[in-house]
Amino acid sequence: MGRISGFILPIGVALVVLMFATLGVLTYSTARADNNFAKRNIQYNELYYEVLGDFEQQFAQTILLFDQSEDAEEFADVIQKNISLELLSMENGAVDIFYSKNITDYVIYGARFVITRDGAEILSRGTINVDEWQEQGIKVWKGSEDGN
Repeated sequence: MGRISGFILPIGVALVVLMFATLGVLTYSTARADNNFAKRNIQYNELYYEVLGDFEQQFAQTILLFDQSEDAEEFADVIQKNISLELLSMENGAVDIFYSKNITDYVIYGARFVITRDGAEILSRGTINVDEWQEQGIKVWKGSEDGN
């Protein structure tokens, strides 16, 4: 009996050590993946709020320019010089404007608003997926640190 337990005990200890080593490696790789995901999420959120702030600034400046301009054509010229703004229509004293700016290569922040002499109204705003992302192939992980 002493010989059997003397043979099984080292194998059991080796299996326990192997199991803990495997769990340690899995825990480390999971924590590293979660950390990388959190960093990408933070980076996206920073870009999103940067673009959102730009929209709010553009929206306020557009309202001020509209109030200062007496001629609709003069206002339209100012809008068309701004890269982020697109003049959709000018009817009955209301100016319909679309704002768009890239957050990432595949996501755009878009907002549509109307300005009249009575005030301004944001009709819609939010993120928009670019159609090009569907045409891109799936990026396969190649084993580098940045995931590409």
